[in-house]
Amino acid sequence: MAESRSIWFATAHLQFTNNIILTNPEPFAQEGFSVHPMNPGIGDKVVRSLVDGRADYCNVLGMPIIRAVEGLPLKFIASFQNTGWELWTRPNIERLEDLEGKTIGRTSPFPRERLDSALLEQGVDPASVAEGPFVQLDAAGIQEVVDGVVDGALLMAPISSMAREAGLVSPYDLNLSGDSVAYGIMTTDWMLAENRDEVKRFLRALLRSTADLKQNRELARSLVEQQFVPDRYIDQALDATLPYLNESGELAIESQQRWIDISRRLLGLETPVALDQVFDFSILQELAAEAAD
Repeated sequence: MAESRSIWFATAHLQFTNNIILTNPEPFAQEGFSVHPMNPGIGDKVVRSLVDGRADYCNVLGMPIIRAVEGLPLKFIASFQNTGWELWTRPNIERLEDLEGKTIGRTSPFPRERLDSALLEQGVDPASVAEGPFVQLDAAGIQEVVDGVVDGALLMAPISSMAREAGLVSPYDLNLSGDSVAYGIMTTDWMLAENRDEVKRFLRALLRSTADLKQNRELARSLVEQQFVPDRYIDQALDATLPYLNESGELAIESQQRWIDISRRLLGLETPVALDQVFDFSILQELAAEAAD
């Protein structure tokens, strides 16, 4: 077995069910790793943890992709959950049309773009749905929706289970709109250049973990329990997560281009940005070729 090494991944949301992909110990141990989560904060704090070398990888994508489009040496190397966001609102909002004139919590621009597209399809001007303050993706954030600080928020398991229990409703499921690139793996160009074999072993373990969890619900359940998620939420959280795990790690070119285009608009960049400035699936392709031999 390869020499053991501690791997740190940065995440803004330690409680999200999809973290079990990385906290499933056996596949990573087989490749010589002990994987540990860290929460440096949100947005650029995640980016800084990678650049400073405190984290080897991150599994949040919004700001790291924006900064990669801007030119920071970061790469998206695998997607392990292509979708998963759901809109949860106060009970008086039963349809997307009811969002007109309402406010939702500030969120990543990428799921918000998917929501805006769905609003347009229903004849609602996305500009009429204001973006309010950032809503913590936890029980406190749910309470802010209940209290009317905002009228809704984009949530992910297990927070969506808490929202249901609190009496909120879900008028739109972003899972219906294709890849919104919920969660994946990003790292630095330095890691890819200097530690390529290690990154390859890490991604091999990631793919094995994803496949194991999709096939073994009891294993997945035990890992969610270790996140201290109340038992009454666990099965709902698994139902909202396991079907959307991505065993290939790949991401459609259309989705890659959409993320770049959104980032360019946010940054005010007029010049094109090549896909390979942000996305590098070469190691995944090597692993797929090895599996096919």
